[in-house]
Amino acid sequence: MAYVPVFIRPQSLRALIVGSGFVGTSRAKKLKDLGAEVTVVSLEDEPKLREYGIDVIVADARELNEEFFSRFHIVFVHTGNPDVNRVICEKVRRSGRLCDDPLDMSRSDLIFPVYYANDVVQVAVTSYGNLTLFAEEVLQKIKEFLENKKVINLGKAVTVLKPLLKDKVKDPKVRNKLYRLIYYDSKFRELAEKGEFEEAKLRALEVIGNVVE
Repeated sequence: MAYVPVFIRPQSLRALIVGSGFVGTSRAKKLKDLGAEVTVVSLEDEPKLREYGIDVIVADARELNEEFFSRFHIVFVHTGNPDVNRVICEKVRRSGRLCDDPLDMSRSDLIFPVYYANDVVQVAVTSYGNLTLFAEEVLQKIKEFLENKKVINLGKAVTVLKPLLKDKVKDPKVRNKLYRLIYYDSKFRELAEKGEFEEAKLRALEVIGNVVE
């Protein structure tokens, strides 16, 4: 399965959830909590979702037209019925939008992964729609590595590299070379991992000077 991981600001999304069962409701609330504009299509009214600030449309999604689906960026189909999911996803695609069908990954244009973020890095893991518990276990192992103090300090130290190099070096080819030289420089890494950020920056400037001057 070939998927390309992309991180998107949820505040920019208009998301549609088809189905208000346990999974659909959980997905809707999660996206709402992240700041997305969320609408749920359900066969029955869902007052609790409305109270949560989620728009609810009472309708059979199979009867909605492509123009309706085109109002949203992504559509998550959680009806629990493979045939219904297929019909809806076909309409969604014809409308030029992305559809997530958890019952058939061959029809899914996207995957909603489990993820972890701190101040310096964000990672996401998927098991391609199979057991989420496996993806969560893998993510936990990654999380343990990322919460190491040296890793966090290194991540904080490298945040200065891009603006620093753009200011000092105009040639993108030279900048790319310097990114690698600085990042793998043993002295820079030692200072960065200790949290000695000013000293690490000075070492970066020294490496830049050795190449540019």
